[in-house]
Order: sequence, then structure tokens, then C-alpha cells
Amino acid sequence: MKAPRLFFSLALLVSTVPRPPGEMVAIGSRKIHVQCMGNQEPTVVFLSGVPRFSFHFALVEPEVAKFAHACVYDRGGEAWSDPSPGPPAAESTLDELDAVIGKVSSAGRVVLVGHSFGGVIGRAYQRKHPQRVAGLVLIDSAHPDFSTMPVDGKQKKMSEMTADEIRAVAAQFKSRPRPPMPDPKMEPPFDRLPAALHPAHLWAMKKWQDDSRKIDLAAALQFQADFYRAIQDASFGDLPLTVITRANSADDAGAWVEQQKQIAASSSRGTLLRAVGSGHDIELEQPDTVVMAIRMMVEKLAQR
Repeated sequence: MKAPRLFFSLALLVSTVPRPPGEMVAIGSRKIHVQCMGNQEPTVVFLSGVPRFSFHFALVEPEVAKFAHACVYDRGGEAWSDPSPGPPAAESTLDELDAVIGKVSSAGRVVLVGHSFGGVIGRAYQRKHPQRVAGLVLIDSAHPDFSTMPVDGKQKKMSEMTADEIRAVAAQFKSRPRPPMPDPKMEPPFDRLPAALHPAHLWAMKKWQDDSRKIDLAAALQFQADFYRAIQDASFGDLPLTVITRANSADDAGAWVEQQKQIAASSSRGTLLRAVGSGHDIELEQPDTVVMAIRMMVEKLAQR
């Protein structure tokens, strides 16, 4: 009888909606989950990857709140946030971020800290609203040349793909059997989250799995391609920029690290930090490195 009870309890844990740790903030006719800590300037806004959520910065946000106003949020349709109208779109995602910044920052200028695809969103936002971004911290966020798709038997950068090519790739993927996703588990590095957030992780990941199956694949690929196109050949001038990359060693010069170096070099004030021994989720595996990078950014801005 023990195994069935355990299975039932895990299923119940995943299906129950946990209480949001932050507040539900009105953005137009929708509500977005936002959590802020600390009251010192500047405001630091964290952008999660995919599929990652606001609480995945739980080991970093409280520490940053000791010297800044730290805010995390869940994009439309993710975790507790109301879904965005229509299919995923880069423009509406950037508009949503702009509205969130307007809610959490009285000064109107923020430091954006983006993990993975969140870093892509942060770079695209800075390109659209340069006056709103005081600095960027990117956590293992892909170079636009990194993301490719098979087109006519060759790999092509998503940033260079046409709408017709994206629809053709989506049709190819749709024609293949799609294996079921296994139910989420508290596996590394997510098991490093505070125990109180484990139910939220299991629930939010399961919700994302279910919701992602309802999204048109061509629209999802176009969403990514539009973002990569927005940051292609991006130059950030003298914007304070810190790039944190996973690395196998202090002198790692692999393809991923080299692309991270290119991103850092896109600003005359760019800095590259190697998180040696970390995987992709540096904010969970080496949170002190991320906190240090943000502190350095805040101190650099104070000196301007």
C-alpha cells in the first residue's frame, strides 16, 4: 500500500496550485505575478529562462535585496501569471516587461539580470528601450548564432530564417511522433531550492509542459527567431555589461565560452565571468557568483 499512497501524494502535489510568494499586479486587464524585496536603488529586475520561473532566483534575490530593490516576475501564462492574449509574440513580451518595470521602478531605469532566454529578452528590451536599462547581467545566455534549425539539409541560424522556412521546419517536427514528457521531479539543480518552493517547482513545470503542447509550434519558433533577430549584431556601446558563463576551467576556450566572450565584447564596458564547474543554472548552482556580479554592477553604476 505504500507505493500507491506515495504516487497519489506526488500527483496531488503537482496538481495543487501553490500560493504565490509575491503579489498579483494588474497589467492592463491581466494580472502578473511579481515579487520584490529590498528598498535601495537601483531596481534589479530578473528575467527567467524557459522553462524557468520567478522563484528559480530564490537563492539570489534575497541577497541582492540587501543592497538593491530586487524584483522577479513570471511572464504571461507562466506559473501564476495570467496568459497573454493570442500566440506568443516578441513585441507583446517586451511590452509586458516594460509595463512591469513601470510598476516596480520609480526611477524608470533598471538593471536587467537575464538567465538563458531571459538574457535574450533583456538584450532585445535594451535595444528597444535603451533609456530604461542602466546595466545588463547575462547568465549563460545564448549568442544569436548558437540557435539553429535544419533548413534544406543544413543548419541555419534562426535569426536568418524566413517565415516560410519556420513553418516548414515546424511541419517537419509535427510529423514526427512526440513522446510524452515525464512528470517533473526534484532533480539537480532544482533540489537546491528551499524546500518550501519544491511544490511550486513541480506544479509550474507540469503546467508549462501541459500548456506548451497547446501552442502552435510555428508560432513558438517564430517567437524565438524574432528575438534572436532583434539582438543579431547587437552593439551596446558603453553600457555596463556583465556576462556569466558556465565553464569547465578558468581558461576554458570552448565554442560556448568563445561566444560568451563575443557577447561581453559587444560593450566597451563588458566583463566576462566564468562559473567554473557550474551547469546552465548558475543562479542555483553558484548563486554567490551571480550575487557578486550584480553587486559589482551596482557599485559600477554608483561611480558614474
